[in-house]
Order: sequence, then C-alpha cells, then structure tokens
Amino acid sequence: MADSCEEQTYKDCIARFTEEHFDRLFSINLMLIRKSRRMTQAELARRIGTTRNSVVQWESALRHPDVVVIMKIALALEVSIGDLVEEGAYGAG
Repeated sequence: MADSCEEQTYKDCIARFTEEHFDRLFSINLMLIRKSRRMTQAELARRIGTTRNSVVQWESALRHPDVVVIMKIALALEVSIGDLVEEGAYGAG
C-alpha cells in the first residue's frame, strides 16, 4: 500500500484512515515533537491547561483529545495540526 494519500485514490486513503490509525499517528507524532522541543509531559499539560495524565494517555494511544485541544497542542508545540496527524511526519506511519 502506498505511503501517502497522494499516491492512492481518495477512497482508498479514507478507507484506511480509521480512528485507531489516527490515534497511533497522533500519539507517535505528539511524543516525537514534544521530545524534539525538549518539553516534558507536565510542561505541555501546563501550557494547554490539562493534566500530565491526559498527555500520557494521548502518547500511549489510549485516548485522543478533541479538536480544540489538538489546536492548543499545535500552538504550544509551534507546529501545524497536520504535523500532529499526518503519516510520515516525525517518523510516524
């Protein structure tokens, strides 16, 4: 299977992008980006107004934040929302 949606038909790309797939991509990208910024889970949590436990759950793909929180995370980490959820960004995929 191709690595990006650009190399597949739109229908095939959407079909393989499940909630589980999103959780895995988001968790890996979040952890890698946060660590590349030398930011602790506690510091990220403080910056976005949540708990360290929430960050742990997101990075473990046990839960995912809602879209407003994803926007806050992107702002805190100074990345785009796409950087947090795209396959291939920061090594996820």
